[in-house]
Amino acid sequence: MARTQSEHYPEIRLGILRNAAKLFAEKGYARTTIVDLAGATTSSRGALYHYFDSKEAILKEIVFQHVGDMTSRVEAAIDASDDPTEQCRNVIQAMIGLNTQSRYEAVVLMNEQRYLDARDRKSITRMQNDIVDTVADVLQRADATKRIQSKSKKPYTMLLVGMMNFIYTWYDPKGSVTPDELASMVAEVFLNGFQSPRRKRTDR
Repeated sequence: MARTQSEHYPEIRLGILRNAAKLFAEKGYARTTIVDLAGATTSSRGALYHYFDSKEAILKEIVFQHVGDMTSRVEAAIDASDDPTEQCRNVIQAMIGLNTQSRYEAVVLMNEQRYLDARDRKSITRMQNDIVDTVADVLQRADATKRIQSKSKKPYTMLLVGMMNFIYTWYDPKGSVTPDELASMVAEVFLNGFQSPRRKRTDR
C-alpha cells in the first residue's frame, strides 16, 4: 500500500531542502551521507526517502529551485517598471535579495552542481544563461551613454552578475549593511560610477 501523504508534506519537504542545502554548503555534497541528511533534518532514513528518492534528487531540487526562483524574481523586477534604469536597480535588488536570503543554496549552486548528471547540468546552464542574457539586455537598454558595445556587452554583464552572485563569499546579512543597502551600493557604483557625484535618494 502506498504511504499516505501528510498534510504538512510541502513544508516538511521544504525544510529538508533548506537543511540539506546548509549541510551540502558546509560539508560538501560528496562528503555528505544519507545518514548525515537524516540527522540534519531530524528524520529517519526511511522518512527521508518518502520525500526524495536519493541524495542526488535533493541536490537537483535545491539547484533547480534556486535558479527557478532567480528567474522568477528577475522577470518580476523587470515587469515592475518601464524605465530601464529602474529595471536595472530592481534586478540588482532582486538578485542580491535572493542570494542573501538563500546563501547556502547559492553556495551549492556554485560549488556542487557538478555532481548532477549531464542532462541536468545542461538544463541549469541554459537557465543561468537565460538570466545573464536578460540582465545584459536590461543593461544595454539602460546604457544612455552607449558605452556597451558588442565586444563589451558580456564583460559588463558578467561584472555585474559576479558582484551579485559571489557576495556569499564575504557578506554577512546580520552585519551593519542590510541587503537592501548593499543592493543600492552595487547599483550606485555600477550604474553611476564610484567617482561620480552621489545621486540624491528620495524616500519611497
